[in-house]
Amino acid sequence: MVSTRCLSLWVFWIVCCRTPMPIAVMKKGMPAIYQELHDTVKMLEHHMSDMQDTEFTVQDGRLFMLQTRNGKRTGLAALKIAIDLEAEGLVSTDKAVLMVEPRHLDQLLHPMFESEKAYQKDVLTQGLGASPGAAVGKIVFTAGMHPACTEQQAI
Repeated sequence: MVSTRCLSLWVFWIVCCRTPMPIAVMKKGMPAIYQELHDTVKMLEHHMSDMQDTEFTVQDGRLFMLQTRNGKRTGLAALKIAIDLEAEGLVSTDKAVLMVEPRHLDQLLHPMFESEKAYQKDVLTQGLGASPGAAVGKIVFTAGMHPACTEQQAI
Protein backbone atom coordinates (compact mmCIF):
# COMPACT_ATOMS: atom_id res chain seq x y z
CA MET A 1 0.00 0.00 0.00
CA VAL A 2 2.81 2.45 0.77
CA SER A 3 4.43 2.11 -2.64
CA THR A 4 1.07 2.31 -4.43
CA ARG A 5 0.29 5.55 -2.58
CA CYS A 6 3.73 6.86 -3.42
CA LEU A 7 3.52 5.87 -7.05
CA SER A 8 0.07 7.30 -7.60
CA LEU A 9 0.58 10.58 -5.76
CA TRP A 10 4.24 11.48 -5.62
CA VAL A 11 6.23 9.91 -8.41
CA PHE A 12 6.22 11.25 -11.93
CA TRP A 13 7.89 9.77 -14.96
CA ILE A 14 10.74 12.14 -15.79
CA VAL A 15 11.38 12.29 -19.52
CA CYS A 16 14.39 14.23 -20.85
CA CYS A 17 12.97 17.23 -22.68
CA ARG A 18 9.27 16.66 -22.15
CA THR A 19 6.79 17.45 -19.45
CA PRO A 20 6.66 14.64 -16.86
CA MET A 21 3.78 12.25 -17.39
CA PRO A 22 1.55 10.66 -14.77
CA ILE A 23 2.80 7.27 -13.63
CA ALA A 24 -0.36 5.60 -14.98
CA VAL A 25 0.99 6.20 -18.51
CA MET A 26 4.07 4.15 -17.65
CA LYS A 27 1.97 1.37 -16.13
CA LYS A 28 0.12 0.97 -19.44
CA GLY A 29 3.00 1.53 -21.86
CA MET A 30 5.91 -0.13 -20.00
CA PRO A 31 4.44 -2.62 -17.53
CA ALA A 32 7.72 -4.45 -16.79
CA ILE A 33 9.58 -1.22 -16.01
CA TYR A 34 6.61 0.01 -13.99
CA GLN A 35 6.74 -3.18 -11.90
CA GLU A 36 10.50 -2.75 -11.39
CA LEU A 37 9.93 0.83 -10.25
CA HIS A 38 7.07 -0.26 -7.98
CA ASP A 39 9.23 -2.95 -6.36
CA THR A 40 12.21 -0.58 -5.98
CA VAL A 41 10.13 2.16 -4.34
CA LYS A 42 8.51 -0.39 -2.04
CA MET A 43 11.96 -1.63 -0.99
CA LEU A 44 13.19 1.95 -0.42
CA GLU A 45 10.15 2.86 1.67
CA HIS A 46 10.54 -0.31 3.72
CA HIS A 47 14.27 0.37 4.25
CA MET A 48 13.81 4.09 5.05
CA SER A 49 10.58 3.56 7.04
CA ASP A 50 9.14 6.64 5.38
CA MET A 51 7.34 7.74 2.24
CA GLN A 52 9.88 8.48 -0.50
CA ASP A 53 10.01 11.26 -3.07
CA THR A 54 11.71 9.44 -5.93
CA GLU A 55 13.16 10.68 -9.20
CA PHE A 56 13.91 8.34 -12.06
CA THR A 57 14.19 8.12 -15.81
CA VAL A 58 13.89 5.39 -18.41
CA GLN A 59 16.44 5.19 -21.20
CA ASP A 60 16.71 2.46 -23.83
CA GLY A 61 14.22 0.33 -21.93
CA ARG A 62 16.16 0.53 -18.62
CA LEU A 63 15.06 2.12 -15.37
CA PHE A 64 17.56 4.49 -13.78
CA MET A 65 16.94 5.68 -10.23
CA LEU A 66 18.24 9.26 -10.00
CA GLN A 67 17.61 10.03 -6.35
CA THR A 68 15.29 9.43 -3.44
CA ARG A 69 14.60 11.27 -0.22
CA ASN A 70 12.00 11.33 2.50
CA GLY A 71 9.02 13.10 0.95
CA LYS A 72 7.85 16.50 2.10
CA ARG A 73 4.23 16.64 3.11
CA THR A 74 1.45 18.82 4.38
CA GLY A 75 0.08 18.37 7.88
CA LEU A 76 -2.86 16.29 6.73
CA ALA A 77 -0.61 14.11 4.56
CA ALA A 78 1.90 13.68 7.43
CA LEU A 79 -0.85 12.42 9.70
CA LYS A 80 -2.23 10.03 7.06
CA ILE A 81 1.21 8.69 6.11
CA ALA A 82 2.20 8.15 9.77
CA ILE A 83 -1.04 6.24 10.39
CA ASP A 84 -0.57 4.16 7.21
CA LEU A 85 3.07 3.32 7.96
CA GLU A 86 2.17 2.26 11.51
CA ALA A 87 -0.77 0.17 10.27
CA GLU A 88 1.50 -1.56 7.75
CA GLY A 89 4.01 -2.37 10.48
CA LEU A 90 6.81 -0.31 8.93
CA VAL A 91 7.13 1.95 12.00
CA SER A 92 6.22 1.65 15.66
CA THR A 93 3.43 3.72 17.19
CA ASP A 94 6.03 5.90 18.94
CA LYS A 95 7.89 6.55 15.66
CA ALA A 96 4.60 7.33 13.89
CA VAL A 97 3.78 9.96 16.52
CA LEU A 98 7.23 11.51 16.10
CA MET A 99 6.80 11.67 12.30
CA VAL A 100 4.03 14.27 12.72
CA GLU A 101 5.92 17.48 13.48
CA PRO A 102 4.54 20.47 15.43
CA ARG A 103 4.31 22.49 12.18
CA HIS A 104 2.11 19.74 10.75
CA LEU A 105 -0.26 20.03 13.71
CA ASP A 106 -0.29 23.81 13.26
CA GLN A 107 -1.38 23.34 9.64
CA LEU A 108 -4.23 21.10 10.73
CA LEU A 109 -5.60 23.92 12.88
CA HIS A 110 -6.02 26.28 9.89
CA PRO A 111 -9.45 26.39 8.23
CA MET A 112 -9.76 23.99 5.28
CA PHE A 113 -12.44 23.30 2.72
CA GLU A 114 -14.26 20.11 3.64
CA SER A 115 -15.10 19.06 0.09
CA GLU A 116 -13.74 20.16 -3.27
CA LYS A 117 -17.10 19.36 -4.82
CA ALA A 118 -18.84 21.93 -2.60
CA TYR A 119 -17.10 24.86 -4.31
CA GLN A 120 -16.07 23.33 -7.67
CA LYS A 121 -18.66 25.28 -9.69
CA ASP A 122 -17.14 28.58 -8.46
CA VAL A 123 -13.49 27.81 -9.32
CA LEU A 124 -11.97 30.37 -11.70
CA THR A 125 -8.48 28.89 -12.07
CA GLN A 126 -6.06 26.42 -10.50
CA GLY A 127 -2.55 26.70 -9.10
CA LEU A 128 -0.13 25.21 -6.63
CA GLY A 129 -1.04 25.58 -2.98
CA ALA A 130 1.18 27.99 -1.05
CA SER A 131 -0.69 27.78 2.22
CA PRO A 132 -1.86 24.88 4.35
CA GLY A 133 -5.32 26.38 4.81
CA ALA A 134 -8.05 28.20 2.95
CA ALA A 135 -8.44 31.92 2.33
CA VAL A 136 -11.43 34.08 1.56
CA GLY A 137 -11.43 37.73 0.51
CA LYS A 138 -11.30 40.28 -2.27
CA ILE A 139 -8.62 40.21 -4.94
CA VAL A 140 -6.53 43.35 -5.50
CA PHE A 141 -4.51 43.29 -8.72
CA THR A 142 -2.47 46.49 -8.30
CA ALA A 143 -1.06 48.48 -5.40
CA GLY A 144 -3.13 51.44 -6.58
CA MET A 145 -6.35 49.53 -6.03
CA HIS A 146 -5.49 48.70 -2.43
CA PRO A 147 -6.27 52.11 -0.77
CA ALA A 148 -9.63 52.35 -2.54
CA CYS A 149 -10.57 48.87 -1.42
CA THR A 150 -9.48 49.56 2.14
CA GLU A 151 -11.62 52.70 2.29
CA GLN A 152 -14.62 50.72 1.05
CA GLN A 153 -13.81 47.94 3.56
CA ALA A 154 -13.70 45.49 0.67
CA ILE A 155 -10.64 43.71 2.01
